[in-house]
Amino acid sequence: MQTKKFIFVINLASFALGASPFISTMAIIKVIIFASLLLFAGHVTPSLCGRERVVRPGPAARFTKPDTFYTDPEDSTLLPFNVVVGRSEILGGPWPNLADNPFLVLSPPPSSSGARTVLGYSANGETWLLQNSTIGSLSTNLTRITDTTLGAGPKGSLDECGAWLNSADVQGNQIAGWYHAECLCDYDVGQTHKSVAYAQSSDLGKTFVKVNYPNNHVITGANFTAKETTGAGDHTVVTYGGYYYMFYYEYPDWKPTMARSKVSDGGRPNTWFKYFNGQFTEPGLGGRFTPVPDTSSFVASVSILGNDTLISLYTGTNGIFMSYMPASGIASPNWKPVADPLFYSNLGTSPWDRTPSSPELWAYTMVISLSPSATYIYSTYLFPGQGFADRYIVRNQLTFSTKMASSDQSILNTLSQYHSKQNNDYWETNSPVLGYDHVTDLGYVMTSSPSSPAGVLLVSCYLDVDKIHVVTTSSCASFPYAVLVKPLGWIWQGSSSGSRALYRCVTNSGGQLLSLDSSCAGQGKVQQMLGYILQDA
Repeated sequence: MQTKKFIFVINLASFALGASPFISTMAIIKVIIFASLLLFAGHVTPSLCGRERVVRPGPAARFTKPDTFYTDPEDSTLLPFNVVVGRSEILGGPWPNLADNPFLVLSPPPSSSGARTVLGYSANGETWLLQNSTIGSLSTNLTRITDTTLGAGPKGSLDECGAWLNSADVQGNQIAGWYHAECLCDYDVGQTHKSVAYAQSSDLGKTFVKVNYPNNHVITGANFTAKETTGAGDHTVVTYGGYYYMFYYEYPDWKPTMARSKVSDGGRPNTWFKYFNGQFTEPGLGGRFTPVPDTSSFVASVSILGNDTLISLYTGTNGIFMSYMPASGIASPNWKPVADPLFYSNLGTSPWDRTPSSPELWAYTMVISLSPSATYIYSTYLFPGQGFADRYIVRNQLTFSTKMASSDQSILNTLSQYHSKQNNDYWETNSPVLGYDHVTDLGYVMTSSPSSPAGVLLVSCYLDVDKIHVVTTSSCASFPYAVLVKPLGWIWQGSSSGSRALYRCVTNSGGQLLSLDSSCAGQGKVQQMLGYILQDA
């Protein structure tokens, strides 16, 4: 196509030169410039993509730069509630071609037999429907259904590089969907052009059709620029007060912002308006926008102690962080960032640049409520040292209470113990684990150091010589040839209400384990009392 356009430019110029000896040189130049604009028109249109060379996403191709990576929040917000993060569960994986967007859960209308199901979707260029199950039990052993739910478009289209179904809403017997689209992609040089488009399902969520394609855009952003991420996308949608609110990024500056459409308009194309100067007045297609601070584009509405609350999650250098605000303030956003992470981990500044020494990676974290009593964080997870060809979907249950509200210990993580008979090894962690059986939950660690009583940091180490895991305080330096697996969180140095002493034991077989029993439950002898761990959250 580009060759034909170039020949057209030359022929047009030749015709101008031969048409008349009185045509000025300037006129000929103008003709050539005009024709050249035709040649490169695909590069400057925000809503359509030219027929550039396309590199489709193979294993982890698009996953090389984070869509949500922030510095840790500086301002501390004391939560009026406390958050308890449950044990990590692996739902599925390893997958090279899924888990490249926030996990999506839908509850479509009951089937003709009356059965009500939960549908889970994941994508990487193509969107796939995962194994369904009953309400509240979307759990382990997720498997991919063979047919693609939503796929990439033809070369030169708005979604030639892929279609990621990020959000959807059940509208009677129809399901409206909004998918993240990409075109003009060359991920090796950091180039792609993003947008958000509309699709619809009429078969209870099994497949989605791009209605009025290719005129199904709902959100577009800045014009394409080579070797950059441009456009708008990586969105989620929340329904509140008769509107669909879309949270998304504007590129190339990775600015979080929002748009909305009336629910009565169905969220279809040409019904969306961007947030600008405190109002939703700018058109969704190419309109101006105002950034919304202290949030990401991954937003969910959950019930916290009977109050409708918006939660936004994002990746920082020390873990996964959250912001929150009352859902009633959604039209005039005022997010409150929380200084303590939900997951405390040594992500560092470049967890996406994977090497054999890379730490674990939590990505695309999204809060999802399957029912009022079943709220979870779903995440894409990479084990330490593993690359993007081995992605897992994991979940952690969230519960909320007021027992430790408005304190410096308002976010708590479950510390679990696992055992491998084959490796003769106990492993205590708050991360996902493969090849080990769950033994018990020991209590809760805090994701920041408490002030009173003083705290002590627990760290997980791996003894490469002995091939066992061990938990100690502060660092792994006291164990020869030990490798830091991750920091786990803080416990108290002294006794505190609702806590129990936590002991590190040497097992009868020479291994290590943690115990709440000063006699190590008959499995060995105490080596060190580490501190006091909270039992009642």
